[in-house]
Amino acid sequence: MIVGKKNSHLIIGGDSVIGEALSSFWTHSNINFFATTRRDRLVNVNRPYIDLSVDDWSSLDSACYRSVVFLAGRSGAAQCDQDPSTSRLINVENTEKLAKFLRPRSEHFLILSTSQVFDGTKPFRAPDESTCPITEYGKQKEEVEKIFLSMGCTGVLRLTKVIYPEMSLLNGWTKNLKQGNEIEAYVNRCVSPLDINRAVKKISSLMENKKTGIHHCGGIEELSYFDFALRLAKSLGLNQNLVKGVYCPNNHLVSQFGSLSN
Repeated sequence: MIVGKKNSHLIIGGDSVIGEALSSFWTHSNINFFATTRRDRLVNVNRPYIDLSVDDWSSLDSACYRSVVFLAGRSGAAQCDQDPSTSRLINVENTEKLAKFLRPRSEHFLILSTSQVFDGTKPFRAPDESTCPITEYGKQKEEVEKIFLSMGCTGVLRLTKVIYPEMSLLNGWTKNLKQGNEIEAYVNRCVSPLDINRAVKKISSLMENKKTGIHHCGGIEELSYFDFALRLAKSLGLNQNLVKGVYCPNNHLVSQFGSLSN
């Protein structure tokens, strides 16, 4: 059995991009934590096995934690749209079951959410605005927000687009630009880039201080993906003329704006 300590945090989804970054930050900050994994080869006393596609929490039977952050789930909007039943099982149903299991074993919860709980019709949404999602992923996150807030001692942290060095979009653009190939970026969809290190520090602060209620953490600006790509090319000293603006053909089905008021 994995036995947690009251002064330790727990990351549900330690294999995720944010989970790995948070683990690294806490390791260097000498903050005690456990982080779950879905990779058999990584399971050890500090890394209990949890897979949200299966409701088996036996690895946490004897555990108790100061605070638990829920990072695991399906976050791809396309994945959720294509298979809403499976994504809802993971993002809502089993996440709720795990939360109810851990509620007596934890002093505080933090659930990560998204700017997609809004419809994207206007920028820089405030935390107290009414949610109005139009994507399947946004609807699932709206539902799980309400579930967690009803449990008490819970914080909700909504994030904008998290940017990190290994991001496939940035790597793809960079590779093509360096090879002299054109890249395409949407002119009618916007992004509010949030550095992963800032997101991690916000998560850590909310958990260390056991903050409750709804919180936002987003980029300080919002720009089109086209302008974002131009800025990337310029920062790398590459040919900005290789960046071609295109229109998202189904823009009425996706969020145009993705920024949040901090």
